[in-house]
Amino acid sequence: MNLSSPDWSLVAAFGLIQAVTILAIWLALKRLRRWKEQILHGIAVLESNSHQDQIATRGEMVATVEQRIGQDLAGIREALRGLRERGDLRDLVKRHAECARLEATPGPNDRYAECVEFLQSLDHATEASREYLSTHLHRTARTLALAPPPLRGGRALELGSYMYMAPALGCLLGYGEVRGAYIGAPGWSVKRAASSQGKVIFECETDIFNAEKDRYPYPDGHFDLVLACEILEHMSRDPMFLLLECARVLCDGGALIVTTPNVVSYTSVARALTAGQNPQVYSLYPWVETESPHVREYTPRELRDAIAAAGLQVEYLFTEKIGGYDSDVWVGELLKQLDLPGALRGEQLYCLARKRGGATTVRRPEFLYERQPAL
Repeated sequence: MNLSSPDWSLVAAFGLIQAVTILAIWLALKRLRRWKEQILHGIAVLESNSHQDQIATRGEMVATVEQRIGQDLAGIREALRGLRERGDLRDLVKRHAECARLEATPGPNDRYAECVEFLQSLDHATEASREYLSTHLHRTARTLALAPPPLRGGRALELGSYMYMAPALGCLLGYGEVRGAYIGAPGWSVKRAASSQGKVIFECETDIFNAEKDRYPYPDGHFDLVLACEILEHMSRDPMFLLLECARVLCDGGALIVTTPNVVSYTSVARALTAGQNPQVYSLYPWVETESPHVREYTPRELRDAIAAAGLQVEYLFTEKIGGYDSDVWVGELLKQLDLPGALRGEQLYCLARKRGGATTVRRPEFLYERQPAL
């Protein structure tokens, strides 16, 4: 082999390989350049789209914020207008309405559960009697829970007695002598009894007379306690006669308990405003001919003033809701907005007053009686 002379075939092959390699590198670089341009173009397009999207999004956000601000401003203006109108309405109410406040003074209730248990133990001669007590169980027990302990005489009188409270006064609350009273021609009485589980547990005399016309057949200062429950609203001519006679037959320090519907309750206000019903808590005529309808229901202030006119000092005065009435949900808010009194708005009104020596009396209070016309 001659080493001094080149092998031209090998040189040609090597040159061809170099040329192919250079061509491949050039093609690869060219493709990379094209890819780069495509990537840069894509990036530019994306940036352009993103910028446009950002502008559009920013515009939508600005529009939304402006809309919300406009709505908030409109709401604020409406709220201010409402406040101004309510303020004007409050001023109107203050100028033309009597808004004197009268706060509730709740009485004791510690014996309520005992009273309920006793009342539920009583026998009933008729189903109507059972239904009546079931309907009025809470009011009856709440009234009995107000009764103070007996004084020296231990005597009690229940006007309009249905023989639910009188037995409780004698058997549960410690009154040694209990009498009932019911409307009718005066001058006679009837003995009545109450039983439990078929056994007579209580007896008392029920005196017959008209509570707003006839002098009560008892001496002055005879009773420690008088109950006039759900009776005052039935008086057709002279409710002060009833209150003054109750005061007369009470001993000094004796107590009068009065319960009656509240004609300015949430329910009554709602009925007056909606103009669909009579505002009295109970305005229906009774089914039984011997019973009178509600002639006049009272406000808490009227009841307090009438009792004070009879020479009695109010110790407790409060109201409670009657189940089934829900007008307080909206009437209470309405009264609050108008800055009107919200206390003593329950449908049932309770009062306990004491007789104190030397108190003055008013026979015919002006708020309750029409003035006698001049002849």
